[in-house]
Amino acid sequence: MSKPRDIGVDVQPPTHEWDGDLNDPFYGTLPVRGQLLQGVVVRARAKRTAVVKIERLKYDSKYERYQRRSSRIQAHSPASVGAQEGDAVTIMECRPLSKTKSFVILAVSYTHLTLPTNREVLLSRISHPVEEHTYTPITLPTKQTSCT
Repeated sequence: MSKPRDIGVDVQPPTHEWDGDLNDPFYGTLPVRGQLLQGVVVRARAKRTAVVKIERLKYDSKYERYQRRSSRIQAHSPASVGAQEGDAVTIMECRPLSKTKSFVILAVSYTHLTLPTNREVLLSRISHPVEEHTYTPITLPTKQTSCT
């Protein structure tokens, strides 16, 4: 295994072995430039491709509040980095690698973040345990009608 080259960005070099991919910024010849973003890998099913979700806040001056916005960016996932679904990663812009890929994953910050399901989120918001309630039917008074 050869020594990883310095790419000019303050990230840790990868620990996995190089598989001969020329589009690897550390072992191959891919130059990186431009934006440096952080996000979570939401899909890593395709070969050497991962979909990274980037979340950010945008200030809305009319309502004086922040809006939560997100983007899904396709990024090249070198085998030397070893990113999987649920990993928090750092990505950086590079030359276009395909029609939709212009970013490459540089480092994995945290591995396998477990994203809660909707049911877990709803149950965590409830302060007391959910109990079974028994409902008793309400009897309404009947109206007396007189026939004359």
